[in-house]
Amino acid sequence: MNTIIPHTVNIDTAKIHHDQSKPVQDIQRLIATFEPHSRVLPPQADHSLNMAEFAKRKCVLLHTGYASLCRQSDGLVLNTESAPFVFGFSDLYQTTQNLTVYPGPMTKLSTLPLIQAWKIVEREEQWESLAKLLMHISTRLYGHCVRTSHTASYETIRALLLELNDEPEALRQTTPVLQYIQSRCFLSRSGILHILSQLRIGNYITINNGRLIKMGSLPIKF
Repeated sequence: MNTIIPHTVNIDTAKIHHDQSKPVQDIQRLIATFEPHSRVLPPQADHSLNMAEFAKRKCVLLHTGYASLCRQSDGLVLNTESAPFVFGFSDLYQTTQNLTVYPGPMTKLSTLPLIQAWKIVEREEQWESLAKLLMHISTRLYGHCVRTSHTASYETIRALLLELNDEPEALRQTTPVLQYIQSRCFLSRSGILHILSQLRIGNYITINNGRLIKMGSLPIKF
C-alpha cells in the first residue's frame, strides 16, 4: 500500500513557519529609513492605490493593518501582506500601471517615489535589509503560485483555505470566504460554493455570515 504524504503542512506549523520567515526587523528598518521622506496617505479602505502614475513608480510603506497587491488587468490578487511591509521594489523597472494596492480597514500607508527610495537604500547602505525583503516577497509569491496551480479545483480551494486561515485576523473577519477564493483564482462561483458546502457538511470548516470561523484538518482529496 502506498503511503500518502500530505503536500501541505499542518495549519499551526504553517502559521509558525510564515511568521518566522518574515524579516520583520529588516522591514521595520527600511520603513524607519524611508518614513521621514514619505507622505502619509489618508485612510482609503476599499479604494485602490496605483503603484505607478504617469510612468513614475511608487514605494508604499505599510505601517498598520494589511493590504493586497492586485493585477489591474483582471483584478487577480497576487499577495496580501500585513504590517510592517514595503511594496514597490519587486517591480523596480516596470513603468506600466499594472499593479494596484488595496488597503484594508484601519490601514496606514505612506508613499514616496521609488527612485528616491532606491537612492536612500544606496546612501544608507540598507542592501541587506532590502535583499531580505525581496527574498520574502519571492518566497510568498512562489508559494502562492504553487498552491494555486493545481489542475483539480478542490486542490486549489484547499490551498486557498489554508492561506486564508493564515491571514491576519482583521482580514479573516472582514473578507467572505467566497470573495477571498474568487479573487485569487479563476474557478467558477458555483464550483467554489459546491466544494465549500461539502466541506461544511463534513464539518471540516465552519462559516458564519460568509466568514471563515473555524477550520480543521482538510482532506487531501475531494
